[in-house]
Amino acid sequence: MPKPGDSPEKAKTALLGSWEAATFPTWTFWGRTAVHVYNTGNTPVTVSFQAGAAQPAYVFLDAGEDHREYGFWAGFPVTVTNATQRDDAQQQLPQIETWVW
Repeated sequence: MPKPGDSPEKAKTALLGSWEAATFPTWTFWGRTAVHVYNTGNTPVTVSFQAGAAQPAYVFLDAGEDHREYGFWAGFPVTVTNATQRDDAQQQLPQIETWVW
């Protein structure tokens, strides 16, 4: 999937498979951080977003869907996890592309 058109040059990205996670910095203590996730796999996925020790937020995405989450995470890094089990027998390959800025 393409980089979101409104994301700045400093945006970080990760391609996450089954049960993979990436932790991204937040750049400002009081400002808003955007997390944009595309489901680039061939099966629905559950994605979790978590900053610091806060409770994670979960989002369900069908194949081809995308979602944007905004947070005021006070400088804590945000972790994005593809919380979906791969199923080789059913040829279900969960994959998400994540952009954070």
